[in-house]
Amino acid sequence: MAFAASTAMLFTFYGQARVAYCERNLPREPGTVSGGYLRSDLQSLVTTSHTNGMQFTIKNIGHSTNGRAILSVTAEFRQHIEKIHTVLFICRQHGHEPASTSGALMFLGDLATEPEDSELFHEMKDVRVVVVPVANPDGAAAFLRHNAKNVDLNRDWLKRKEPETKALWHLILETRPDIVVDQHELYPNDTRSDFTETAALGSGISPELAHRCALLQNSVDQRMAHQGFPVTEHWITDHHPARLAHRYASVVLHIPSILFETNRNEHIVRPLQVRANVHRTFMEAVVRYASGSGSALDAVQDRTSNLTLPVQRTKL
Repeated sequence: MAFAASTAMLFTFYGQARVAYCERNLPREPGTVSGGYLRSDLQSLVTTSHTNGMQFTIKNIGHSTNGRAILSVTAEFRQHIEKIHTVLFICRQHGHEPASTSGALMFLGDLATEPEDSELFHEMKDVRVVVVPVANPDGAAAFLRHNAKNVDLNRDWLKRKEPETKALWHLILETRPDIVVDQHELYPNDTRSDFTETAALGSGISPELAHRCALLQNSVDQRMAHQGFPVTEHWITDHHPARLAHRYASVVLHIPSILFETNRNEHIVRPLQVRANVHRTFMEAVVRYASGSGSALDAVQDRTSNLTLPVQRTKL
């Protein structure tokens, strides 16, 4: 038994070392957006959007461990709408997963230049989009998964000890989102296809919220397939601690949430711009769902209006 335990520990050690080695040797692909240029990229949206009725607001929501700004972008129709649904997109909690950042900039660029008579622009009239293009700027600068203190931000949501996670938490309190979206990429040697994941019965959420999560996932996945980007559906059906952003949003905050992961090596290497386009398509699919979901999101909005710091978990 002792030999078996020692062998298991040895394999675990070497497995972790191999992952760390692979992580530190992931190549920074051409076109990867760095934090240094992000603000200027976002500022150009404000200038471009003067041609239509879309309004962009850039905000510094906090600072990373090493003092880098964490930026959010809000896009919404200038005309006041009585009932508006807010979607929060969190991109790049892991610094070496660049496609969500590039996809977010592509999507925001679409909104800035979209003709006023287009279908997407019409659907944006009752949706507010809040995007954090780079949630982990130190990790993005070093092209590593963790932040500057070697903490995986997407395992910090229960304790929220890191400045980056705290900044995202306060953004949730400020924006009261009706949907929380967390966007990631798989390791190059991960053979799983692109997938979405939402909370389901068995995770600790109510049947009502499980139904809303299922509606969100089904709508988004169907639109993705229609656009030529089929995805696999995963569900959270266990009671593991809600350390991940999308699990925390649903299980603790009772907000419909969805995780999106893209595969970097689908039979052949998928270039960054290809994966970024998949993320852009996914973001548009979520917005289209938010526009057409009506009363389902209105009910969620009533529940999230009572969020306080810290959140007191209610009986499900």
